[in-house]
Amino acid sequence: MKLDNYSVLKAILNSIEKIKGTNIKIINLTKIENILFDYILICSASSSIQVSSIVSSVKEKIIGEKPFHIEGLINAQWVLMDYDNILVNIFQKSIRKYYDLETLWLKRLLKKKMMI
Repeated sequence: MKLDNYSVLKAILNSIEKIKGTNIKIINLTKIENILFDYILICSASSSIQVSSIVSSVKEKIIGEKPFHIEGLINAQWVLMDYDNILVNIFQKSIRKYYDLETLWLKRLLKKKMMI
């Protein structure tokens, strides 16, 4: 049985908190047209071991929902987990700061708002 977005987000949050992931942010994209997903979840980890542990915890917690794809496990600096409508980004802190996805998406959201 397919879980709704809220249930999947809640399970992901619980999994991240269990492994002490930090600075968890959820970006709601449901108001933007022509986007392939509804939510982006971003969190930080202090090491590649913690990144990998968070990935394992998320996969264990979401029973019945396998990620469509997982990218970045080899070096575990930035792992992307694709749960169809939810993209989970697990970063080591320095890598997260470098890419700054929150700012990129915020600019996109503000630009869309100004166009409406």
